Amino acid sequence: MRLHHITRLCLVLPLLLLSSGCGVTGGTHSRKIALNPALTGVPLARSVQIGDVSARPGAGVNHAIGAYNLGKFGDSDLATLRESVRRSLPASAQTGASVHIVVQHFGLTFTNNRGAGLAIVDWCAAERSKVLASERFYAAYDTGDKIFGTETIGAVKNRILHAAAARIAERALAAANALPPPPAPALTFEDPAAASATLPAHMVAVAGPGLVSAAVQQTMLGGLAGATNLLPDPLPPSVAWNARLNKADAP
Repeated sequence: MRLHHITRLCLVLPLLLLSSGCGVTGGTHSRKIALNPALTGVPLARSVQIGDVSARPGAGVNHAIGAYNLGKFGDSDLATLRESVRRSLPASAQTGASVHIVVQHFGLTFTNNRGAGLAIVDWCAAERSKVLASERFYAAYDTGDKIFGTETIGAVKNRILHAAAARIAERALAAANALPPPPAPALTFEDPAAASATLPAHMVAVAGPGLVSAAVQQTMLGGLAGATNLLPDPLPPSVAWNARLNKADAP
């Protein structure tokens, strides 16, 4: 096949994939998370409502290696996180606190046979401008190196977003009810080193002789190997929740 035909197909295929809106292109979905029984198995005096949910400008960072660069974290994924937290919070108890969330970073690195992601999230539970609890945590997931059955970009993002939603909902409920925070849900971590330790430092794409040749992968699709660079350097500054909430509460 001539090079200009390959080039045309490489430009058209991402557009066809984007029109599908599926996990291949990074689509995510919200769901109700099953929370820790230590919280759901006891009567709670107070519930929590969803507050402000936002992302730092430029939070989504993609690094494609030998693959089409699709599925960067964006507004629809932020909505997935918001709705997953909202749907997971019980509605039966008296509401007296709100949970506020800022996604500081959401990095994705992927090849044609592997994907990994790392998110940095700040959140707080508050009564108006009074902070009840706050933290920064890290959520990370790696599909592993798979020749067949590789998870989609959307599946990687869903794993991270749902794990983040579980942690936020559980710990906000605990704070609102003066309970100790439950153990960290799977895929969530208190510090960046622990999160990074679960992720690959490098990835290698599979060079196939088919439509997307090794030459096209090298010249148009980010090469065949590279460092993942999932953790930003430096880390984004943490949210100053007291100042932020006092400003929002001002007349």
